[in-house]
Amino acid sequence: MNPQPKDYSSISPSAKSLLLLKGYTGIPYAKETAALMPGSEVFDLDFGAKDFWFWMRVVHFELRY
Repeated sequence: MNPQPKDYSSISPSAKSLLLLKGYTGIPYAKETAALMPGSEVFDLDFGAKDFWFWMRVVHFELRY
């Protein structure tokens, strides 16, 4: 039995952005879930490639978890 393709069209752009951001955290399954999103980036975790405020947001959401 072939699974039907998932319809992600109802996911808002802000929710998708947040999910992709959480893909950089240590939150369980966040990276794997973000990688499933169509059009997702490759998560290479190059710590030198992002600015300070980007990492502050990552830390913020990881601490909230």
